[in-house]
Amino acid sequence: MAEKYITGVCPNCLATLDYLESEVVVQCSCCDTKIRTTELLNSLSVGRTAPTSKQEEINSLIQTIDNSESGLAYLDSFFATFNWEDYNETSNIYIPSIRTMVDKQKIKHASNPNTWVLEFQSIYLPLSKKVKGLKDFEAKMAENYDPLDNTNVYTYFDNYKKNIQVLVAEKTNVIKTLHVDIKYAEKYGAPEKTINNLKVQLVKINQALSALTPVKELSEVPGLSEIMNKNDKEIADKLLQFGIIAEDVYQRAIQTYSFGANKVSALNEFTKIRGYKDTNSYIAKINRLFNFEGNLYEFGGKMFVPEMDKAATLNVAAMGNAKGKKAQAAQAAANEEEQNRGKTFSLYEIVNGRKSKDAAIKHISAIYASYGGKAFYVKNNNSLCYYDTVSGTETKIDSAKANDYKNAKNEFIFYYTKDKSKFYIKKKLSIKTEKAGCLASLKGNKEIVITNKNNYSVCLIDMANGSMKTIIPETIDIMDTFDDKIFYTYSDDPKSEISNFMMYDINTETKTKVLDENCVIHNVYNNKVIYSLFKPNDYNMNLYSIDLATLENTLLEENIYDYFKTINGKVYYTVGNYAYNPLFSINLDGSERTEIMQNIENISMVRAGWMYVVKGNGINKRLMKISVDGKERITVCERFNTLVKITNGYVYYINYFNEFCIVRNDGLEKVVIAENLNKNDILIDQDYIYYLRSEVVDYKANAVYSKSLYRMDLDGHNVKKIMFNVNNFKEYDENKLYISKSDTVTYEITTPTSKKDSVKTIKTFHLTRYYEYDRLLDKLNVVLTLGLPEEEEYSFKSGCLKKESKVKATYKEIPVKITYERKGVTKAGSNFTEKTTPTNTVNTNSTNQGCAFLNGNGTNNNNNGCGSSSSGCGTVANTKR
Repeated sequence: MAEKYITGVCPNCLATLDYLESEVVVQCSCCDTKIRTTELLNSLSVGRTAPTSKQEEINSLIQTIDNSESGLAYLDSFFATFNWEDYNETSNIYIPSIRTMVDKQKIKHASNPNTWVLEFQSIYLPLSKKVKGLKDFEAKMAENYDPLDNTNVYTYFDNYKKNIQVLVAEKTNVIKTLHVDIKYAEKYGAPEKTINNLKVQLVKINQALSALTPVKELSEVPGLSEIMNKNDKEIADKLLQFGIIAEDVYQRAIQTYSFGANKVSALNEFTKIRGYKDTNSYIAKINRLFNFEGNLYEFGGKMFVPEMDKAATLNVAAMGNAKGKKAQAAQAAANEEEQNRGKTFSLYEIVNGRKSKDAAIKHISAIYASYGGKAFYVKNNNSLCYYDTVSGTETKIDSAKANDYKNAKNEFIFYYTKDKSKFYIKKKLSIKTEKAGCLASLKGNKEIVITNKNNYSVCLIDMANGSMKTIIPETIDIMDTFDDKIFYTYSDDPKSEISNFMMYDINTETKTKVLDENCVIHNVYNNKVIYSLFKPNDYNMNLYSIDLATLENTLLEENIYDYFKTINGKVYYTVGNYAYNPLFSINLDGSERTEIMQNIENISMVRAGWMYVVKGNGINKRLMKISVDGKERITVCERFNTLVKITNGYVYYINYFNEFCIVRNDGLEKVVIAENLNKNDILIDQDYIYYLRSEVVDYKANAVYSKSLYRMDLDGHNVKKIMFNVNNFKEYDENKLYISKSDTVTYEITTPTSKKDSVKTIKTFHLTRYYEYDRLLDKLNVVLTLGLPEEEEYSFKSGCLKKESKVKATYKEIPVKITYERKGVTKAGSNFTEKTTPTNTVNTNSTNQGCAFLNGNGTNNNNNGCGSSSSGCGTVANTKR
């Protein structure tokens, strides 16, 4: 019999602590205190019921306040120490514990004027802080703005936008409540001075709320728009020196993009003024390479469906009969190319929702990228090509031996440059050997073969020009990339174990020797490389940073256990071993070494200057929010398993019991919003959560499951099922999703037998359909259907001139009428009793035009509740959600 979990409370930090009955000692994953389980018996509860948290205890104490005067005094001290920064990271206006206390006072002491003053102040001050918080967000966005990478800015923008939306939406109700508070405070005898102060505050907050306007884009944020305009002006001034008027080019590009079918022309305009306004966003959209399930590709404004190529049989006989070494080699190469086709695929353009007959691109091994209507790919495992969707032509830009573009793990990999107009790849070098000694080639001398240690060259592909060149002739391997700089190892002495650590700058085309020892490269941050040397072995590493400009080397710490991350100029690492590894931070110059926390599993994310750290394991795993100096710590959630997303001041995660939860990033207001979800089946955007959930559709002995796509609000409410029986879904852009769905469909096929006559047959097909879902319009559109036979066209000659005419076969879908009996539910509106163990059947091919009603015991009663036997209504009885 499985052991029970026992839930207790850590006596040191009051954190929830779960342990098995057989455990003698348990360690708190929050404060790392080790406690004997006998000491926890006074605070335990058997099962999985969580104990009262510290915050819940405080909230409970607040409710013991028994008069409004005490409430006002407490409110003053509470607000003085309240964490307003965390409050502003949520979209809540009210503070739940305070609101509950105020409501209690209104019920018990409504005739006391201080009760209404208490409510006014409990609303007014948080509102004021929320409005001030918007200004703080504006300042932080301005401070962190980067025209190329605004990851940090969007951290603040999420909260900023959401708070404005809530304040604007709630303005009318809030102002009305404050008016009522003043009215009743005056009615029950509040001093005139108090009333006047309240009226001044009301005018002030009303003006502040009335001045707010919802925003959708960064450019609409006050203060930030000026910075963005300044950046745009600087770019425009530089371009003007070359005779380019940025705004004119921008407007022309927008017009071409919006109304022109050929996006390449728009791309050419946008790239002339790259970085000006939102040109980078448009460039990314035009150059998008979209791949859904390996069954749907989109690039250059066209959609394609792949089909695996058939493998050819090696022509061994031809190889044997070929005359001469050159003929045999040519035949062998041809056979190898044919054999490779068994591992390649071809792309067929989608026209009117169906696959075209002829392949647009043949024998693709891997697709790298798309740029301006060109798709770049490896063909037949041995050549690099691009396909132009505008001209419909293929161009080869490099030839190689089979598998030369693959890495040591047999993968095709590539690296984008910073502006994503180029990419670079590794290409295997031919094996080179060297005979040792100047007389090594003489007869009788022993030959010592020394193999070149450099395995690859690095090639740069300019996608705009469709050209390729070698930029690093020899390298052992690429170690890291950063800001158009490639960090790689190189051996100039095959006999030596030591390799050089080099840096190649793509823009300046210069090489720099950075290190001459074998090392582990961890990160490149602000032109500094953070790396480790094994001293004396890989269980003890020395941590260093080196300045790429001055090549100044700094030892940060000896004998570290593992490197973690570099955050805001601080390096985070652990010391110790697998069993004990506290986290430390240190500046890049080796100063301010600080112990952050003991025994952490991982730093999941860094948002707005806070680290979200995972601690503990199993049921005691928790997610904690820690300031970068380690001094402030908040348990966001307990029984944590997987982080999904942090946005708008809330954390979305999956817990130990596989429940999908939402919690405020200060650990309050935790809600379970769905069950049995997979992280990869969840998408959270600015307005909704989209997710797949499995559900039983047939309760027979072997239950049949199907996935459905749902949408709900960010707080878990307003659930809507978008589609039933879904295979998968994927985000395309901010407006569209793509959904795949398998169906067994019956078609009526009309096949022509002459120009005027035809025959009809019924056939069943197993189809896969791909839908485009417009999130704004909540609308579905089929873009591709796989599984239908090729459209057939028939030729007929008629008349005395035997004029030929062509007629196509047509397909008409016949809706399948199926009625289901849902488990354990009585028909709506009936007066018979629900059965506890109802019959579980799926009725198909009903004899009454699809209208098959079930009575209370699960048997057919075609007339029960059906006004006409020919209605065909398909109504389902005996159902339950």
